[in-house]
Amino acid sequence: MRKSEIKLSINLDTQNVPSEIQWEATDNPQGGVQKTKAFALAIWEEETGSVLKIDLWDRNMMVGEMKAFMIQTIGGIGDTLMNATGDKVMKEAIDTLCAKLSQHVIAEEEAARAKQ
Repeated sequence: MRKSEIKLSINLDTQNVPSEIQWEATDNPQGGVQKTKAFALAIWEEETGSVLKIDLWDRNMMVGEMKAFMIQTIGGIGDTLMNATGDKVMKEAIDTLCAKLSQHVIAEEEAARAKQ
């Protein structure tokens, strides 16, 4: 039987805020340790029928990066849902939400540039 591993390493500052996040995976084609600014992990707890979520981001992640990360994560969840269940209605609803959120972010960025 083949085994695959994903490892996360989080360095914390004196206030326990992530200052650096690294990850590595046995199946990562790039190999070695990779740096990241954020990760979101969701684990299905079969016994309780609920989700355990672990979301971390480092102190250097910008607000715009976090919004892009969330939109792309939500879109990825739609892809996973479609692949796992074939539910086109839910996939389209998620895609619509992502498009709406993207438009919101673009409008925010345009308003911020107009103020400058």
